[in-house]
Amino acid sequence: MSTSSEIEKPINYGYYSEKQKNLRFRNTRRQRGRYSISNIYLDQHGNEIEITEVSKKSPEEFDKIFDDVIYVGIVTKWVRSIFP
Repeated sequence: MSTSSEIEKPINYGYYSEKQKNLRFRNTRRQRGRYSISNIYLDQHGNEIEITEVSKKSPEEFDKIFDDVIYVGIVTKWVRSIFP
């Protein structure tokens, strides 16, 4: 029987793409909705980082849809969304 301290939390990886952010901005304006264009998360050290995508896939496994996407780091907690 395992204790709660032995249960591992899944790792979430944060990625950022300026092209993805710009596309979300254009789509949000067109739809006149209030949708976020990016999000702020905490990294493993408690620093706030801006990302456009969270994935359970590591950088080696991640499917890059946007050619400018960069791996930002492991994220631990969502803080807030960024709106246009």
